Parts: sequence; structure tokens; C-alpha cells
Amino acid sequence: MFYALYVLLLKVRMHDESRVNMQLFFGFVGLFNAVTLWPLGLVVHYLGVEPFELPQNSRQWVGIGVNVSVCWSM
Repeated sequence: MFYALYVLLLKVRMHDESRVNMQLFFGFVGLFNAVTLWPLGLVVHYLGVEPFELPQNSRQWVGIGVNVSVCWSM
């Protein structure tokens, strides 16, 4: 819901999408989120709020692989 609101407000404020390379823009948004949210992820892990763990079985790894392959094919 928040992402949809964000995209809607972005389109309203920008008026003309031809002025901005949207793929590059959203790539930078993702990069900045990943870089700035890593410390928050570590904090919630060490506080025990949301523990970080690797996938426990092969079914979870297959699900991740399918997700990656679908994203890369786009």
C-alpha cells in the first residue's frame, strides 16, 4: 500500500515521465534503501525482534532460485 502511494505521488509530482529514466531512478531507490536499511536489519536481529537466518531446506532454496530467475528474465 505504501509503495503504491509512493509511486502515485511520484507520478503526480513529476508530471512528465519522459524527463526521468525510471529504471535508473528505481534502481537508485533500491540501492539507497538497501544501503541505509542494513543497520536497521542488524539492530532488529540482535534485539531478537526479527532474527536473520539462512534458508533451512532445499525447498526454500528452490523458491529463491525461481524468484531470481523470474526477476532476471524481465
